[in-house]
Amino acid sequence: MLKSAVNSSPTKLPYIKPLNAIRGAAALIVVFFHTYKLGFFSQHMDLSAFSNGYFAVDMFFILSGFVLMHVYNGKFQTVSVKNYYSFMVSRFARIYPVHFVLLAILVGIELIKLFVLKIPAFTEYKSIPTLITSLLMIQAWHLHTINPWNGVSWSISAEWFCYLFAPFIIAFWDRSKNLALGLFLFFIPAIFLTQYTVSLHKTELTFEAGILRIAVEFLMGVAVYGAYSALRNKKLNSIAIDAGAWLCLGALLASHYLQIPALGIIYLCGAMILLSSLSRGMFEKVLSHKILFYLGEISYSMYLVHGVLFYNVFNQVIHKLPQQNLGMAILELILIVVITLASAALSYHGIEKPAREWLRKHLSKLPSTLPGKTSEQPQSQSA
Repeated sequence: MLKSAVNSSPTKLPYIKPLNAIRGAAALIVVFFHTYKLGFFSQHMDLSAFSNGYFAVDMFFILSGFVLMHVYNGKFQTVSVKNYYSFMVSRFARIYPVHFVLLAILVGIELIKLFVLKIPAFTEYKSIPTLITSLLMIQAWHLHTINPWNGVSWSISAEWFCYLFAPFIIAFWDRSKNLALGLFLFFIPAIFLTQYTVSLHKTELTFEAGILRIAVEFLMGVAVYGAYSALRNKKLNSIAIDAGAWLCLGALLASHYLQIPALGIIYLCGAMILLSSLSRGMFEKVLSHKILFYLGEISYSMYLVHGVLFYNVFNQVIHKLPQQNLGMAILELILIVVITLASAALSYHGIEKPAREWLRKHLSKLPSTLPGKTSEQPQSQSA
């Protein structure tokens, strides 16, 4: 991960370390959410605190809008073929390698079923058509009635959709940013979110319309960044900022017990990102710890890898594990988390990071027809 963001002036924007910790914590919460959904540990421990863990994905979406604004603010005053291509190469290199490798592993499992075990393969949610849409990262574009292949990768598909339009959104903000626009971007999504919460009785749009979920929350992230950019150089009460950040964190972690409505959780995510970015006190120091920072580094791999593990391994073997008491249940839960974190670290260092650097280096040189050289990728907060 590169260290700072630059805009059109020589002034470097700060690397916001707490956001890395938030990304890592959100990925880990999704892991615990799926552990809770397994239902295996319910006899000995209550994991219902993580029943709202799917909202961590909404945190990702809002954070995506915020971080992309932080990285690319001022770089799309005009959207040219060159800078649009450079942006898309950077985004593709960021999300595709791990997604592709995990799909390849899942295809390998299906081939073993077909040719070695001689059992049905490439059926239901692992069909050839859904493999094609997954490879193209369009599986969450309201094309299927099931969540195909690596179930959690629907969010990557939705994210990819948003990347296609992000440079134009950033350019629009750069040209016309003001308080009214920020309020519009931040609060208008509430109308849509309320509508589908009422109509579907949930905020879990995934494969059926994940692109709508990320689009409105990406706009919220852009608006949150607008607030951050307006406040970051002002003299703020650091105690009040930290207190607000701790309160937001506590409310999000306790949302199940506090019975906070879905819309409230989503807006708490936005407030959490803003206050974390503005913190200059103890909250920033705690969330900048090297362990939490590293958790954020491997968070993307953790998110995708855990999907493969949970859907194809853990849910198959978990009920065969012995569990006679609380101590055994705790050990098995720790084992699940350790396997997930170790797999994420291997994926990050073995696939994600080297492939990202290789793709950015080589794809940026490919188009000979683009006018001028493709500009270097901005040194930036990783999005």
